[in-house]
Amino acid sequence: MHELLFLDVETTGLDAEDRLLEVTFTVENTLYDERFKPPLPIKLGAMATHHITEKMVEDKPTFEGSELQQNLMDYTMNDYILVAHNAPFDMKMLDKEGVVFKRYIDTLKLSHHMDKEGDMESHSLQYLRYYHGIELPEAIAHTGSGDVAVLEEVYKILAKDLTLEEQVEISEMPVLYKRMNFGKAKGEKVSDMLEREPSYMRWVYETKVEKEQDENWAYTFEHYSK
Repeated sequence: MHELLFLDVETTGLDAEDRLLEVTFTVENTLYDERFKPPLPIKLGAMATHHITEKMVEDKPTFEGSELQQNLMDYTMNDYILVAHNAPFDMKMLDKEGVVFKRYIDTLKLSHHMDKEGDMESHSLQYLRYYHGIELPEAIAHTGSGDVAVLEEVYKILAKDLTLEEQVEISEMPVLYKRMNFGKAKGEKVSDMLEREPSYMRWVYETKVEKEQDENWAYTFEHYSK
């Protein structure tokens, strides 16, 4: 039987060079939550999101060589399955630190999969928290431990009718977008936009598929071209 490890990370930013500065995870009803001094400055955009400043981590240890790093590596060696929201991002950050999970479950992908008609405004973790009526103690509502608590509850809701293998399979598939998720047409149905504004959607294709190599948009255009 494969055990699950629920994880959330905060980072110095979203770019290729960025690194971890906070790691929170729960496994077997045990919570791990620790901040680290990253090897590069925290970007202002990242600070505005997670509210962790340079001063807060200046006296913290580095993640490399930490007990938490070793704990995570032990879980990977024992074939634990990572559960995260937008899991490829968390995995990319962990990969930089030598922590490589073989399998993962992405609650972002599960949420898109369950939203068959594209009725939901968003699939962000905090949107799902309120959409599914998940209540948290005020003390942890906007913390790493709070995010992981939400993650666990969201996972229980999304995974209840799926086998573990189905969850992993869905997590490895690209997302089929039912609604536009950016720009002037945000919220509009993709099928409607393809019929009503083909020139705009051609620009979307050139930008998202040809230029940015976005596998989700490539999969979406392929689906609607059938």
